Amino acid sequence: MATIKGGRPGDPVWMFFQKLDGTQSKCIECQEQCSSKIECLRAHIKRCPKLKATPVSTSGLKRPTPELDTDRDDTACLPPPAKRQFQMSAFTVNITVLPRPSCITGWVTMAKLLSCYITTGRCCQLTQHYRLTGLTKLLYWKVTTHILSGQNIFRLHLKKKPFPAPANSVATFSHLIISTASQMDQLSSSSLTMTDRTLVSDLTPVEFLDKVDEETLMTCSPNLVAECLRQLGKHYFEHVQTIMPWLLSHHHDIYKQLHESGKLLEVSKDIRQHPKFNVMCQRLEQAYQECSDQELACSLLLFLYMGVHPQDSLVHSLLLEVRGRIPSMNLHSLTTVSWLCNTLPERDFVTRRACLQKLAATCMEVESLSPDDVQYLCTQEINHKHLLSTDATLRLCKLILGQTKSVTYFCDPQHLAVVASFFGRQEIMYLLKKYDLVRQFDSWSEHFKYACLDMVDEMTDYDISSVCQFLKFVHLYNPTVRRQFEKQSLKLLSQDPGVGKVANLISSLSPFSSKEIVQPFEKRLFHELSDVDDRVICMLVHNLFGAKREAFSAEMLMKVERALTERCSRLLQDYDQIREIIIVMGNRRFVDTERGMRFFEILLENVIESPSTNPNCDAMASCYLMAKAEFPESSNEPFQQIESSILHSSDACAIDMFQFLNSVPRDCQNSLRTVERYVQRRLLQAVTNSRDLFHLCYIVRNMIRIDESFKYRDRQLTEAIMKRLEEFIRDPPSSVISESLFLSVIDILRLMKYYTPSTLDMLVNHYCDSRELHLEKITVRLLCTLSIFSHRSETVENFMPSVIKLIGTKLEQGRHKDVLLMLNYLMRLQVYLEEEIRQLFSFEFMTKLGSDSGYVEEPARIVLVELTRRCLLEHPELDIPWFHDEYCRTHIVTGEPKSCQTFRDGVSATLRYVLGGENHFLRWSYTPYFYSIDFECILDESNKPVNVKKLPPGGVKDTWQRVAIMLHTQGSFWLHSDQLRGSIRDKNNHLELMGYKVIPINYKEWFSELVTNEQRVNYLRCHILR
Repeated sequence: MATIKGGRPGDPVWMFFQKLDGTQSKCIECQEQCSSKIECLRAHIKRCPKLKATPVSTSGLKRPTPELDTDRDDTACLPPPAKRQFQMSAFTVNITVLPRPSCITGWVTMAKLLSCYITTGRCCQLTQHYRLTGLTKLLYWKVTTHILSGQNIFRLHLKKKPFPAPANSVATFSHLIISTASQMDQLSSSSLTMTDRTLVSDLTPVEFLDKVDEETLMTCSPNLVAECLRQLGKHYFEHVQTIMPWLLSHHHDIYKQLHESGKLLEVSKDIRQHPKFNVMCQRLEQAYQECSDQELACSLLLFLYMGVHPQDSLVHSLLLEVRGRIPSMNLHSLTTVSWLCNTLPERDFVTRRACLQKLAATCMEVESLSPDDVQYLCTQEINHKHLLSTDATLRLCKLILGQTKSVTYFCDPQHLAVVASFFGRQEIMYLLKKYDLVRQFDSWSEHFKYACLDMVDEMTDYDISSVCQFLKFVHLYNPTVRRQFEKQSLKLLSQDPGVGKVANLISSLSPFSSKEIVQPFEKRLFHELSDVDDRVICMLVHNLFGAKREAFSAEMLMKVERALTERCSRLLQDYDQIREIIIVMGNRRFVDTERGMRFFEILLENVIESPSTNPNCDAMASCYLMAKAEFPESSNEPFQQIESSILHSSDACAIDMFQFLNSVPRDCQNSLRTVERYVQRRLLQAVTNSRDLFHLCYIVRNMIRIDESFKYRDRQLTEAIMKRLEEFIRDPPSSVISESLFLSVIDILRLMKYYTPSTLDMLVNHYCDSRELHLEKITVRLLCTLSIFSHRSETVENFMPSVIKLIGTKLEQGRHKDVLLMLNYLMRLQVYLEEEIRQLFSFEFMTKLGSDSGYVEEPARIVLVELTRRCLLEHPELDIPWFHDEYCRTHIVTGEPKSCQTFRDGVSATLRYVLGGENHFLRWSYTPYFYSIDFECILDESNKPVNVKKLPPGGVKDTWQRVAIMLHTQGSFWLHSDQLRGSIRDKNNHLELMGYKVIPINYKEWFSELVTNEQRVNYLRCHILR
């Protein structure tokens, strides 16, 4: 079909016609020709009998299968139409859809379809390509179920040519309908007459409000009318009389809509010029007096302030009455009134003081402030500076530091900017250091950057230490802040600060600072190093031998080494100081080798002369490790004496040594093999002798934090950990395991990837027997762990009622991403909740899961892809649509992994011999539902390989057999086990459901049993061709 041109841009009339030449067009239904004038086309639509909706039989149709090849002919790759029936409210609609596999994003289709239906009241067949993603198709199906009634049918035929976006003046109200599609029940034929529906697609919001009557307007939802009024801008109050009943009934919704869109102030500019201004003020004042809802009353008051001149007495008189309501106001109302009192030119300090006193009292009551309340107060502080009193601000700061959920709120740079603007610098530093927030920023907001720059510009000699402590976590990630800090530091250096403060400035310089920046500080320290105290020397050791080492001269480093050696016996009196120096210098080398050797001799002499206590053993063991890394060939007597101290060191020291071994340079690792065996023996001893479950979790979590791969290297240590863990769970010291310990055990099992069914069953039993553990985070974390291991038993069945109850609670609370995650966990365990699954794929759920545009955040989208794939393959009776093609091509399709390349190359070479060349198999391909396959080949009816590079025009025939050769590496199995992981096993099952013959190749079998090429060829030939 030719591309339709002509007419007004985006005019829905042209959907029914094919342009023949400059003056004639042809109806796509009855093929009758008529003039291309718009009035002639409209007249033809009214009299054409074939444009009326008629039911279409769709029985016996197959499910559409997504394709990967986007370059094939459009009509050749279209699957048969699929019947989709939805039950929504009072309507039952059959929609026949012919999906095009390759679609691109946009809302044009829905806007045009709805415009066309509203204009004509008839069904239509679209022959153009409208920009549409799979997810948008789903939203389109759901939207149409709200609009259409009876047996109307849409036949959507998507083609490849792009369609331009409509002009801003076209389909305005249709886009409004789409943006509020969840309220479409109120836009049925009972709400709008056919005359209104015929005109509405060409109406502006102003014209719509002129046409609509009060009764119809009252039936519309607040969101719909609020969106319409938001588009009105300055024409808002021209319709005061029309919207007054609705305004008084739904005012809070429209205030929220206008306020969030920034239109509220713009709308209030012309209010005083409107003839009905006095009437509106009287009605709103009356509504305020009669309103019992404090939050709505404050919204009305704020709206009046926006419209009434601040000098007028109306708002002031209402504020006087507000004082009597303050004791019963909630947090939101208090902040609104407090800001309003502060912004009036004639500030009502008495009312504001009363509000602040109430706010301060509320903030002092820990139980009354939830994390959501804390976030709300911080958001208000973003919008309205100095809203809170000093006491309330300090209390808010303490709450944020104590509430993890509130802390995560400040991962947004704009919110963290609020912290930088009114919290203390020590609290800011604590937040950044403890929760590592700065590293989570993809990009720096202007708010936070300027807050940091202001802090640097105001830095004086008095507060160098506190500012440096804060900025050492910040300026590394932003070059603008880094350059400004360097400039301000040089300025302060010229003011001759103390040598301790100079050392502070050096400690906060970035590793990226140039030598030109570092040299003035080095010059200042070089001549005064002998006068600094031991604390400054330790600080310089940390910085000069750390990441900033390359920026300093060799002379400066040798001078610090000399000072360190001279003060060694005094600096290293306690283990903590030794540990700090070892951690910093562990993977660095002394500039002066002889002095380095002397340093360790003094250090070892110092710890040997001390009494034989555990801290002393820790110091001796740490020194030994550091010395062996620094001087691997050394055979001094002290080194040999200390080696046995490793086995007598504390658990904390053993963990430190384990961390040290994972940080030394590679050229030192060979010399530390013997030491590594001693450390592993000490860790095994710590695990075996662990006093209780808490002590065991402390040791294992630290080991996983330092090096998660340790469990692959030492099987004895891993098995000892799991055995001891099971012993503590079976016979805990107390009858109930605490919440934190229970979560730690769950995390250890998940991170270790060691499948022990008995341990999982015991955890579930503890959960079921203890009501104290029936918390949301424990339920979700335990369900996640069970789903990872695909563990299903009679014990797990007793756990399922709690999960199903929690899903129902989350649905009621509107926490849609949590529901999506938990349903996916249940599907992994083969637990199928049909009603919840259908609800998840409804239009309302998808809209709330993402945004109005149908976009879903990355983590939730990945889960949604997995869940959709499982529903399609394991429960085809649900008839769930697949709408992830474009997303999967962008985010899931990747190149062949680089790991296990020897294994892959060996299998590839054998396949070339077995199948007769590279043209008979694909290396790293993807299935229709985007499962990756290591090697894929196709066998014809006679069981001979087909040339996959030159498939016939019809593609793969139904009688041909697809073969998937899957490589199972070490990561495909549970730790130290021959059992496949749950995700790998499910993937193989799904491939078989899709018609593939799956041939797994175990890496152990390939390298240990199939040693010769002949054995490997016979193995593949036997499994593929026979």
